[in-house]
Amino acid sequence: MPLWNRPTTLGELATILSEGRAQVGYRRARNGVDFARAIVSLGVDRGLSEFQRFGFQVRNGLAYFATPLGRFAVRRNARADLLSEVDGWLDTLRQIAGPNAKQVPASVASALRQLEDRIFDLCQEGSPSRLQAVLIGLARAEAALAQSHSWTTNRTEGRSFPKIRPLSGLSGRWLRETYDGSVEFRLAASLASITGRYKDREGRPLPVPFRRHLEPVAMKGSSQRHWTDWDDPSSPDLVWREGEFIRALNAVLARRLTRAVQAALPCLPDRGLHARLADVVAFIEGDVDDSLLAELVWALALLDWPSISWTDDAPWYQEPFSDEEESVTPSALFSLMRLAFPRELEAAAHGVIPLTPMIHRHAAHGDGLQASQLAARRLRASEQHPALDLVPIGGSVARRCAAALLFPLAPGDFARLRKLVLKTEPSTVEQT
Repeated sequence: MPLWNRPTTLGELATILSEGRAQVGYRRARNGVDFARAIVSLGVDRGLSEFQRFGFQVRNGLAYFATPLGRFAVRRNARADLLSEVDGWLDTLRQIAGPNAKQVPASVASALRQLEDRIFDLCQEGSPSRLQAVLIGLARAEAALAQSHSWTTNRTEGRSFPKIRPLSGLSGRWLRETYDGSVEFRLAASLASITGRYKDREGRPLPVPFRRHLEPVAMKGSSQRHWTDWDDPSSPDLVWREGEFIRALNAVLARRLTRAVQAALPCLPDRGLHARLADVVAFIEGDVDDSLLAELVWALALLDWPSISWTDDAPWYQEPFSDEEESVTPSALFSLMRLAFPRELEAAAHGVIPLTPMIHRHAAHGDGLQASQLAARRLRASEQHPALDLVPIGGSVARRCAAALLFPLAPGDFARLRKLVLKTEPSTVEQT
């Protein structure tokens, strides 16, 4: 129901109630969520200041109760405009999992209701945290669809065309507008952005994004035009399991190492948004919220990372480091192991280190002592000379160090690890 902050005439009132405009983009609002979006996109008639939302509840047969469900001020909310990127996907989700749909998995129906509640919240307050909650809600709905794979892909009805495609292609603006300045967000963005060119069974190049480990999806198309489709749920790449976050990350790295070894690659081909070394240290020391980090990884994996500009879309790339961040010293175990797993650009600058998955495997099982010994031995065999032979760290710290090996690092941070760990730099590297 509309509210005015000035007097109105009977004719104006009749016009509003009979011909009033409420539209989202170029189409009319079709439901309550659309109407809330129309209000904050100024897709309603001028002169209205607020709307009071009511819900009609049916009780005792045909007894209806009008329950107030909050007010929405008519003001511009630019962050709500980002919902236009998911309009088609969201409309399909409402059709297959809304109140009138039949035989809907409870997890999917619940995820849709929670998502629409978060959209209402965003329309009332266009803050980064509210938009971030919507993005997490989209990820939860996507996860529910993935977990109900047979229903989602219509296998239960013997059809080959899925009920709904995986959500993908969100622009870099989602990254900018949902950034809340937290360590968890920056680390999640770094993980979600990871991708690498491996090989398929026929030896052809195959892009493997981080998202492939979360749900059964496959990247289709080319670099000019690409999309995401459902894949075989029995794929060995699908290693993410709900539960302990660190165990899941170590499973992801173990799978990528296995892929690299099977493809006879000299090193991990992964690239991604660089993680700040100070943030990685906070992760290793357990000074982050693992549950929030896991949710943000799922959420940010929905972004179209190939089209995202790191310098333009990642606000923290423009933020200067504080003196405290500059002085942070990473774990000796992490530093030693990370040098044993250089990425392509790091190997090109400082030399190839043959892949030794056993180093990560020992650390992932909490045996930092054995992992450090193997890493030091591997470095020496590659003419790199670490200043330490072993690091007697075990348990959860060793497991977190192993998981932290996933994070892409900036060239300067990788060079800093070399100065901390290696005795001397070879003269060829100095000249390079």
